[in-house]
Amino acid sequence: MMQARMHTVIAVLACVACLAGSRRANAQDNNLAAAAEAGNLDRVRALITDKSRLDAKNADGLTPLMLAAWHGHADVARVLLDAGANANAQSPDGITALMYAALEDHPEIVRMLIASHADVNAKGKGGVTALLLAAQNGSTDSVIELLSAKADVNASGENGENALLLASQNDHPGVVALLLQAKAQLNPRAIDGDTPLIAAAQRGHVSVVRELIAAGADLNLQLADGGTAVMVAAQNGHVDVVRALIEAKADLNIRTSEGATALAMARQNAHWEIASILEGAGAKE
Repeated sequence: MMQARMHTVIAVLACVACLAGSRRANAQDNNLAAAAEAGNLDRVRALITDKSRLDAKNADGLTPLMLAAWHGHADVARVLLDAGANANAQSPDGITALMYAALEDHPEIVRMLIASHADVNAKGKGGVTALLLAAQNGSTDSVIELLSAKADVNASGENGENALLLASQNDHPGVVALLLQAKAQLNPRAIDGDTPLIAAAQRGHVSVVRELIAAGADLNLQLADGGTAVMVAAQNGHVDVVRALIEAKADLNIRTSEGATALAMARQNAHWEIASILEGAGAKE
């Protein structure tokens, strides 16, 4: 039955992986872009004398600054910014240099771009922001820089997923803690009803589950089909998560729209240890 969807804001960056092949074929379409991507500082310095080419995009729609930021070439990024490169230029999918740097966790470049007035809350295709990308990938240092620059901690993608949900889903407890300290909404709902706690519980991320419980997450919120955190944990065989939710006093007898309970799901999926734990805690089928 129930499975909350796998939320992602990097769908627009799935093309990042496929760009690798096309980049090789197009390495000469923009000499400055190719030099920036390779981290060739001397070549970049020689080419930036032509200011008209400073923000010229390669065949993949990426500027020299985006490429330097993506690949972590801080010295190249600094030279480009000092020469007047546009810190807010966007790729065809709306991705900026700051988003690339945050995604790959290059905090020095993130800091540099912020100091050069990069928009920390710019949105790309699908509502992606630098903070959403950093949270999804567990880019802890970049999350720190973005939050310090007042990035919107509750910005969400087109399916309602915010940074806390993405970090929880992908098992980044350190990022979860940072977002909670920054007053992220604790119980945001994606369009399918998913919450950070349900997303973490479904995948067995017990450290994240405990972090969210300690912060006061609502234990009994339900997915569109009525599923709760304890149900998805029981269904997927996550013993430690079930124990943590029982200790936190989650309601074990909520039913889905089809009438199923956490105990029924544990039994249906042959998770006998969980079934025994639930029954001992007073769960009913």
